[in-house]
Amino acid sequence: MRTVLFAVSLLLAGASLAGNKPLMECDEKAQTRLDVGPCLDHMLEQAQQEHSEAVAATKKTMAVLSDVTGRLDPVLSFDGAQREFENYRALNCAWYFEQLSPGTGAGDAQKACRIKLTRYRTQELKDLLPDPSSED
Repeated sequence: MRTVLFAVSLLLAGASLAGNKPLMECDEKAQTRLDVGPCLDHMLEQAQQEHSEAVAATKKTMAVLSDVTGRLDPVLSFDGAQREFENYRALNCAWYFEQLSPGTGAGDAQKACRIKLTRYRTQELKDLLPDPSSED
């Protein structure tokens, strides 16, 4: 039974590592297994900072749109969408943790998930912002 559980744990770990660039990047940089967590912490901090900047820029754009149209819908819709994204990210990445728990690496998989989804959302927001070079 223990062999089966170990095999399933390895299978899930492999599945969660495949396509999980943050974890792979930190694994490559790390001297030891203990270095992976701090590497992921640093990546998450950077991703969160960039995300906060993209959220602020999007809110500013939505506020301008609201002023132009006289409707609060763009601001309210974005705020709701952002809350739902944060909820989804928390739940989805908790699921990554639960797949591997109580094994080694569950926390790292959760952090890597948060980095990946935060980067994705940040890029999505940046792609929707007006191009500064097209403004007069």
